[in-house]
Amino acid sequence: MVGTAVIGLTLCENLDKRGFECVAPSMPGQDASPDATVGFGMEEAQMVVDTVKWVRQQYKASPKIVLYGLSMGGAAVWLASEMDPSVDAVVSEGAYAKFDEAMNNWLNKQLPGSSVYLKPMIWIASAEANINPSNIIPEAAAAKWRKPALIVQGGRDKLIPMDHAERLAKAANCPLWIVPGAAHAECYSVAGGEFLDRLTALANMLTKVK
Repeated sequence: MVGTAVIGLTLCENLDKRGFECVAPSMPGQDASPDATVGFGMEEAQMVVDTVKWVRQQYKASPKIVLYGLSMGGAAVWLASEMDPSVDAVVSEGAYAKFDEAMNNWLNKQLPGSSVYLKPMIWIASAEANINPSNIIPEAAAAKWRKPALIVQGGRDKLIPMDHAERLAKAANCPLWIVPGAAHAECYSVAGGEFLDRLTALANMLTKVK
């Protein structure tokens, strides 16, 4: 599970009450992580893969694993699904389909035209992180996915445009659940009961797959 600490811990607690174990690692630049900077989704994806490996080491028989990520964490779980396609399901909320598009959208919302005149700063940051934003494409990873998945999007999300969710759902050939009235990262807060029901249904379906 990849998202904010409060949402992640609350969701984990409620999933635990339904009989499901949950791990919420601290992502780069978030919560208790010693890494002070975010990784544009790529470093986060590696953290997810490393966490999956650790989880499997705790069991004699590998458990069914559902990746859930929120916002950049949502993008990270899609990227991680390509890095480790042996996981069993992917659920993302408020995830971007392509990083540079989402970045430009965010910058222009903050200050019109800033995606153009701030490009030198973006190039410098990208070079320091050794990452090309144009190459971070969760949509491409989703297109390779052939297992259960669910895309969740807030109906009032103004940070990540709806077309990103639609593209991810189309690429992964999976349902798109739009939560009316929910802004970015608010879907669990707005529709917690149904959110848990949908995750539970997905997990229960996996246990029936031979």
